[in-house]
Amino acid sequence: MLCNLLLYLFLTIFIYFFYFIIRTRISRSPKSIGFLHPYCNSGGGGERVLWTSIKALLSETSSYRIFIYSKDTEDLAQILEKVYKVFGIQISSTNLQLIHLTKVKYIEAKKYPIGTLFFQFLGSIILMHEILSKRPPSLLIDTHGQPFGYFLAKFSGIQVIAYVHYPLISTDMIEKVREMRPSYNNSERISNNARISKVKLFYYKALMKWYQSVGLFCDLALCNSSWTIGHIKSTWRAKSKVLYPPCDVNGFLKLPLELSKKKNVAISIGQFRPEKDHSLQILAFSELVKKYPNLQGELYLVGSCRDNEDLKRVEMLKALAEEKGLKDLVRFYVNIDYLALMDLVKCAKVGLHSMWNEHFGICVVELMASGLVTIAHNSAGPKQDIINHEINGFLAWSIEEYAFYIHKAFTQFEELWDLRKNAREKSTTFSEEVFCAGFISEMRAFL
Repeated sequence: MLCNLLLYLFLTIFIYFFYFIIRTRISRSPKSIGFLHPYCNSGGGGERVLWTSIKALLSETSSYRIFIYSKDTEDLAQILEKVYKVFGIQISSTNLQLIHLTKVKYIEAKKYPIGTLFFQFLGSIILMHEILSKRPPSLLIDTHGQPFGYFLAKFSGIQVIAYVHYPLISTDMIEKVREMRPSYNNSERISNNARISKVKLFYYKALMKWYQSVGLFCDLALCNSSWTIGHIKSTWRAKSKVLYPPCDVNGFLKLPLELSKKKNVAISIGQFRPEKDHSLQILAFSELVKKYPNLQGELYLVGSCRDNEDLKRVEMLKALAEEKGLKDLVRFYVNIDYLALMDLVKCAKVGLHSMWNEHFGICVVELMASGLVTIAHNSAGPKQDIINHEINGFLAWSIEEYAFYIHKAFTQFEELWDLRKNAREKSTTFSEEVFCAGFISEMRAFL
């Protein structure tokens, strides 16, 4: 009885799959490009990649219809207005269509307190099913990172390009669990328990095998850094190339290098997500104040919040600052516009970045273009692609190292003229123009 039931279930799934693929192939929109980006209105670095890519395509060809698959419920005009406000990118709505997705909740981590990655990966398949059911394109570009549904697109005759910001599961993550090191995605409750750590290690290895298989359904993987492509090449069999993300250097390059209006301000730019580790910056500033009580300075934390979880995180960071006696020295700027950001940056001396294994680091490039003394985490993208230590910026790991370099920047700002000039020159290699030229060059084979 059970065998018959399982056989019936298998046949039902197989028949539906075959029917779905045939239906999608028939309904596929000719000369259309679909961008998979569930949070197209979030205002982060990934969204800059999305909108710059669309801008480049619209300037290259007018014969393709462009679909944007996203959760956002605002109309397209409102979203494009925010894109211009946040990024300074002006895009016409001609040939653009926003396809609203209702199944985005299945890829959100907050929905799964246990087995988060596994269920998010399954959610990625559900999301792709919804996309292909609503408006299948002839070419799909995933700028968000939802690869587990690629097989549905490929079987439906759709070419797939992935812009990979970071590997969803990496050998670094596996090693952290193996070594029982705590982090934002490996709590102390797990890292301090050898038995649970072994279970999680097996779980991660199984997910890695699954992740390796999805690369077979990707025609081209554009990776945002040397660190990312290193992981992708060792994981996927897809053709892969490095294409650094577009960084808004033009606006920041116009800011003066001279001291004139500069104050002892350290500024951080980035979404208020747990992996950005803003707490490290607050702790480093606390260490600075403790060591040099007569040194007057402030810390500006600037970033966007995607949802209530991010807003709660900001409140936690405010509580940490107050606990460390920094209530009047740490200022928070949430969801501010582009012009307000420029006003803050031009008054600062130091740019801070503190995320471990940041895949690239758009904010690092923007801070360097501004002529600030930039201090970034000594790992991954900032280390491999952006900062040459003590040549165009500083790399730090510990609270003490961050405090040391902040003090050095505050007190020796004018003496670090060459370092800041070098940083500005380096930033131009990651400009929007360089990205657009590289993106269109790769796209021509698919158009």
